[in-house]
Amino acid sequence: MKSCSQCHSLIPDDAGFCPECGAKQPPQQVPPAQPQPAPQQANPQAGGQQGPSAQQQQYVQMAQSFAQTGAQTAQQLSQQFFTHVGSMLRWEKIAYIGLGMIAISVVLPLISISIFSCLTSMVNISQIMTFAVLALCCLAGYYASEEKYNIPLSINVGLLLTFAVIYCKLHFAIADFFDKTKQGAKAASQLGGGPDMAFIGSILQDSANKLVGLGIGVYFLLAGALIAIIACAACRLSRKKAPVNIGTICTEMKDAILEPAEMGGQRIPAFILTILVVGILLFIATNIEVFGVRISSFL
Repeated sequence: MKSCSQCHSLIPDDAGFCPECGAKQPPQQVPPAQPQPAPQQANPQAGGQQGPSAQQQQYVQMAQSFAQTGAQTAQQLSQQFFTHVGSMLRWEKIAYIGLGMIAISVVLPLISISIFSCLTSMVNISQIMTFAVLALCCLAGYYASEEKYNIPLSINVGLLLTFAVIYCKLHFAIADFFDKTKQGAKAASQLGGGPDMAFIGSILQDSANKLVGLGIGVYFLLAGALIAIIACAACRLSRKKAPVNIGTICTEMKDAILEPAEMGGQRIPAFILTILVVGILLFIATNIEVFGVRISSFL
C-alpha cells in the first residue's frame, strides 16, 4: 500500500488515481538493479585458466615428492624381492642336483668289494639298500619342494655320515686283507712255493687297490649329499635374507639340525631324524652279504 500524494489516503500500490480525491498519482518508481561484479580477467599466460595459488603449488609439489619416493621404495623392494627369490631358486636347483647325484649313485659302483669286478653296483649288492637310498632321496626332495629345508638337510647328513664311515672302514679293511694275502704269498714263495705265489699276491694287491679306489658310486653319493646339505642351508639363509658364506652356512647347518622337523603332523628334533637315517642304513649295511661274507665282518 502507498499514500495518496494529495490527500494522503492509503491506496493500492498500482492505483493511477486516488479513489478518495481523484488525484492522479505519479508512476511507481522501480528500485535500480544492483550492479553485478565484473568477472575476473583470465590470465593470458596461463592459457585462459586461472593460475594456482602458492598453497596449491606447495600441495602439488608435496604430492609429486611423495609419489616419487613411493615409486623408488617400491622399485627397491621389488628388486630385493626378486633378488631374494632368484637366490632361493638357484640354491634349490643346486640342492636338486645333489639329490640327483645320490639317486644316480645307486646304479654306479658303490661298494666295490668283489675281487672279480670293480663295477659291482649297489643294485647288484643289495636291493634293500638301493630302495632305502632312493626312498630317502625322494623324501628329501619332497620336503625341499615344501621349503622345509631342515628335513632334507638332516637326511643328507645321515647319508653322508653313514657312507663316509662305511667307505673308510671298507677301504682300510680291504687294503689290510689283501696286504696280508700278499705277505702270505711272499712267505709261501720263500718257503718253496715259487715265484707263482708272489705273483698271485701282487695281483691280489693290485686288485685291492683298484677296488678301494674305483668306488665311483661312493664319491657320487658323498658329493651329492654334501652339495644338498650346503644348498639347503643356503636356501634357509636366502629365505631369511641373510648373507651366504662359509661361516653363515656352518652356523645355519647347526641351527637346522637343532630345530624341530614337522613330518606328517608330528614334530621331532631334526637330529633325531639324522640318527634314525644312520641307524637304518647301518643296520642294512651290516647285513649285506657278498659271496657269503657279511660286510659287518669288515666293519
